[in-house]
Amino acid sequence: MAVRRSLFVRCFYRVNWLIIVVLGAVWFRARSTRKTRKIPKEGLIWISNHTSMFDPLWVGMAWWRPFRFMASAALWSVPVLGHWMEWVGAFPKKKFVKDKEAVLTLVDMVNQGDIVMLFPEGFRTWDGRTQPVLPGIGRLVHRLGCPVMVTRNLTGHLIRPRWAEHFRYIPLIMEVDEPLRFGPYATPEEIEAELNRRITIDPEPKDIGWLKFGWKRAEGLPRYLWACPACFALDGLSVPKKNRNAVSCSGCGCTWEIDLRCRLHGQEGGAVSLTVAQAGDAIQSHFGSPPVADSARAFKDGVVLESPTMEVAKLGRGNRELVAKGRAFLRTDTLEVHTPTGEVAWTLALSDLQAVSVEVGSRLQVRVDGDLYGVFPGEESPLKWAHFLRGHWKKDA
Repeated sequence: MAVRRSLFVRCFYRVNWLIIVVLGAVWFRARSTRKTRKIPKEGLIWISNHTSMFDPLWVGMAWWRPFRFMASAALWSVPVLGHWMEWVGAFPKKKFVKDKEAVLTLVDMVNQGDIVMLFPEGFRTWDGRTQPVLPGIGRLVHRLGCPVMVTRNLTGHLIRPRWAEHFRYIPLIMEVDEPLRFGPYATPEEIEAELNRRITIDPEPKDIGWLKFGWKRAEGLPRYLWACPACFALDGLSVPKKNRNAVSCSGCGCTWEIDLRCRLHGQEGGAVSLTVAQAGDAIQSHFGSPPVADSARAFKDGVVLESPTMEVAKLGRGNRELVAKGRAFLRTDTLEVHTPTGEVAWTLALSDLQAVSVEVGSRLQVRVDGDLYGVFPGEESPLKWAHFLRGHWKKDA
């Protein structure tokens, strides 16, 4: 029997559920293909591909039975948001590090009869492509021996791409499979392979409805495409004031217009048409592995990337303590922030890193010795710095 939550929390959950159901029907035009109409009565794990921060609400709104879900612990550092997350059923998990407390909480919830929703990729997709499930989900399902339900969200990544600043008017289309029951002889590897197969989607679905539109479709895209996919100028892309559905490069003059399927259509400067995913792949391939900025190819003093202005702050629950501000240098083994006089104000040995993640609002965060830090590179793309940090942190992996 599940632990009974307070009357306030139960009412708060139902009010939010009702709002999401109405929005789902009216604005998101949600529809789902279900291979089952009944959910097993016992505790179970519900998994889905991760397309949006709204996924827990989108997946859960079609069912009366309450859901619990695991969410990034970084969200609890945002004022008010942490309380709201708890009241709608969330519990925190530290990303990309072992969090025994979160796993034990999950196990207790399932054993008590709750539905616990997981997004086994570990992070929201940037371009619609499904990532392999994180190691460990197979062992968890094998250990619990509980049923597993699977939802595939086919269009969530198009309604509001993770990098975008505005919603598109596109129907929310989901598929729900029948309950899975893995026998005692199924290995964790076999379970992971099956879950991988079931949550994988086509990032360019054929059917997104006849009534669809979007405005200012390119705003936010330069954060994800942190270099021009034609000339590879760092932070070279911007959104022209005259056309907020396009991006152009200040270096080579190439211009692309983006459609509702996240395809870039070449307009000027000899720009070649491609998808957002293909553009991202081309950028990452150009800078190599581990990545090095073109301006730092000579490896002057071991510097592979630099920023004229960066802030580093220690993050707590609802507060932010400034640690250093100044010019930043990423070397092959350290990240340094210098004062205006050239002195080292803060340094981080990459070998001490425990996690690098990009959270809500494209906030770059790093975890060191259990402490969480926010890294704010001024007008530059946080995703660029995340890519370079990860590349040199894991270069020997």
